[in-house]
Amino acid sequence: MFEIGDVLMYRRELCKVVDFHKNEINKEMYYVLTPLEESTTKTKIQVPVANRANHLRKLITKAEIDELLLKVPNLELVQSRNSNMKNEYASLLNSGKFEDLFRIIKTTYLKRQERLTSKKKLGMIDESYFQEAERCLYTELGYVLNMSFEETRDYVCKEIKKCILK
Repeated sequence: MFEIGDVLMYRRELCKVVDFHKNEINKEMYYVLTPLEESTTKTKIQVPVANRANHLRKLITKAEIDELLLKVPNLELVQSRNSNMKNEYASLLNSGKFEDLFRIIKTTYLKRQERLTSKKKLGMIDESYFQEAERCLYTELGYVLNMSFEETRDYVCKEIKKCILK
C-alpha cells in the first residue's frame, strides 16, 4: 500500500499520493493522486487502493535502471510493415515494459539515422511514438536519478554506448 507523499506510476504518468478518500457509494478506499508533470496541481485522479486493474506501480529503482541499460544493445528492433507500425508501437507503448519503450526508441532512432542519409524526415507515426516513449521512459528514470529530461537522455545514451563498446 502506498502512503501520502509517495511518488508512483499511474498508467504512464508520474504521480504523487496526496490523500485517501472513501467512496460513500461503494465504501471502497481510493488514492487521490496528482500528476507531477502538470504545472499546477489542480488535476486530481482517484484510483481504487485495491488496484485491481494494475494501473499503479512502484517506481523503478537505480539498480533496475542499471540492469535495464545493459540489456538495451541486445533488444530486438520492431519488425513490422509500415502499415502495421502504428499498431505495433501502440501495443509496445501500452505493455508497461521498459524494454518495449527502449525498443520503440531504438527502432525509431535507427530509422531516423537511415532516413537522414537519404535526406528524408522520419515519418509522423514513428516520430510521435518516439516522443511518447521518450517521455514515458525519461520522466520516470529522470525522477529516480534526480536528473532533468535532457540529462536523463544523455545519461542513458552514454551508458548504452559503454555497453556497446565493452
